[in-house]
Amino acid sequence: MTEKNGEMISYCDKQAALWVVRGHKARKAAFEAEREELYTLVSNSLCEASHGSTVNDSTFNKMIRLQKMELSTDFKYIQAVEAAKTEIGADLRPVLAKRLAYAIMLNCTDRHNYPYYRLNVDFVSERDFYRRRSEFLKNVFMKI
Repeated sequence: MTEKNGEMISYCDKQAALWVVRGHKARKAAFEAEREELYTLVSNSLCEASHGSTVNDSTFNKMIRLQKMELSTDFKYIQAVEAAKTEIGADLRPVLAKRLAYAIMLNCTDRHNYPYYRLNVDFVSERDFYRRRSEFLKNVFMKI
């Protein structure tokens, strides 16, 4: 176990957070594609209903699917990563915070191809970068 700001995070917890981060891009793309498809189908059905027909069971079922998607574990993981990304650079200017979050995501995804010195985040020291990365992973784990 390692101590971060008075709280303990175990190796297993860190690995769990890493796997959530590594799957984030694919998970978010799949979720957004399915949600967009359902929104389109539901809005088309509601437009038809506003022109005289009634909302049918199919539209209602699609709306239920949308609600279930937003209660799913994948959605929880997406929210956890997105929230941790916004929190990690809160003390920096927005442009730098965005660059830092992107660099941390790359490093978490593939630390061998994206070590600190390749990420062009010279506005933070290497030590600070890895401290923020650890804090990011802890934040992700605490939210899942």
